[in-house]
This record gives sequence, structure tokens and C-alpha cells, in this order.
Amino acid sequence: MALVADPHEHVVMDYDNISHYSKDSTDYLKPGMVVITSGNRHSLVSKAIAWATGSWWTHAFIVTGLNSAVEAFNPEVREIVVSERLKELEKNGQNYVVLDLPDISDVDREKVAASAKAFVGRSYNNLQTALFGLFRVFWNFKASEPFCSTLVTKVFLSALNLHIFADQPDNELLARFYYRWHNLQEGLVTPAELLQFSALQVVGTDVALT
Repeated sequence: MALVADPHEHVVMDYDNISHYSKDSTDYLKPGMVVITSGNRHSLVSKAIAWATGSWWTHAFIVTGLNSAVEAFNPEVREIVVSERLKELEKNGQNYVVLDLPDISDVDREKVAASAKAFVGRSYNNLQTALFGLFRVFWNFKASEPFCSTLVTKVFLSALNLHIFADQPDNELLARFYYRWHNLQEGLVTPAELLQFSALQVVGTDVALT
């Protein structure tokens, strides 16, 4: 089945195991799940991110509780109410996809949630996003200030000592990341790359499936 943000999305992804079509219900959301959202077509920031990354999947946040999540959003990492964010997305005509780590335990879910919450209050890394916009490459993963998608990779590394990208590239990854392979290894990735290439699997979406 094909999954796209809208008919104009040129990054097409195929998935066979989506278990939740979540237009009507998000009761399946659990701590440690990651939500990737498409950009707001009326936002200059979303347009800039889409232009720089080549995809309208422009943001990511981590579910931390029954109706809570953590996101890196300029100017700082903050907690959000999931139901309010999803209503906002629907109002703006934006879509979302839910990712989960296969076979993650409840204990590890809580570790991921706690790690995400520990980042709350840290500054958003505007320098990294600006560098990527100019040079199409990220720098210095060790900086403590995250942006949205590196918050995800940092949290899984901190909580579970887990790099959610493959250690060894296959031909597809080499073709895409030939000059950014160090970025992938370090978790310096875009929201679309989390969706396409990480160990996280798609378990839900509000996008119509065809």
C-alpha cells in the first residue's frame, strides 16, 4: 500500500503492516511511539523545511504518556497535549504517521518517555537547521541542543543505548547518503529520514491508504 502526505508528495513510501488507521481513534498510542507530521502549507517555516529536506514530512515528536508528548520546537524542547496537536493538524489539513520500535517492552517505553522529558527546557538547535538549509549536511551530533528529529535519535540512544539507524549501509542508503553517511550513523537526520530509513516501523496513520 502506498502512503503519501498528499498527491504532491514526491517521497513515496510503501508499507504492508500498518495496523491502525487513526483518523477516528488514537487510543493505541503508547509512550515511546514517534509521530511524524506533514508540514503546514501556509507556514513559511514548514515550506523552508520541505524545500531543504525534499519532503513535506517536516516534524517529529515523541509520545510520553496517555495524552502527552515531547517535541523540539523553536525556541525550546517542550511538552504538548497530543489530542490538541492532532486537532490542530486536522484543522490545518496536515497528516501524521505513527512509528514504533518493534518488540519494545513496557519498561523500555517508560525509559524512552523519561529520557524525552529530561530534554524539556533545552534550547532548539537553530544552528543545525540553518547549516542543513545551506549545505544539506548536519554538524556536531554531540551538541546538547536538539531539533525535532535529533531529539528522537538522542532519546533512544540515551534511554536504550540504541542507534535507530543501521550500522552498515545497504545500496539504497549508500546511494542516498553517500556524502552524509556520518550523519546517518550519528542520528543527524530529517523527519522524512526517520520515517523511511530508521528501525522504527509504521503502526498507524491518518493518511488514506491505497
